[in-house]
Amino acid sequence: RSSDLFVWRLSMENGKIQDEVWMHIKRPDSTPLNNFRRIIWCPYIPEENEESSIDEGNQTLALLHEDRAEVWDLDIVRNSYSSWPLEVTNVKEGFRSEE
Repeated sequence: RSSDLFVWRLSMENGKIQDEVWMHIKRPDSTPLNNFRRIIWCPYIPEENEESSIDEGNQTLALLHEDRAEVWDLDIVRNSYSSWPLEVTNVKEGFRSEE
């Protein structure tokens, strides 16, 4: 479905790339197609005076629509929900929409 949000986790095992659906957010069937939809990966960059290892930090992405932006904290969504696909209307943690 073209309006759903999928996040895959890729790993290398025995010299082969393995993939798994790490998150699947379903949209209502009535969601219109949109040529302006874009995804932007938002890596966490610590402040200069902040100590942080490269493995720490949020996995955040922005999903841009023609009329709004959604911000997804993937760690919070993954820790709050465990069954996929998940209806977007049921997501209460790790997601916000800004117009």
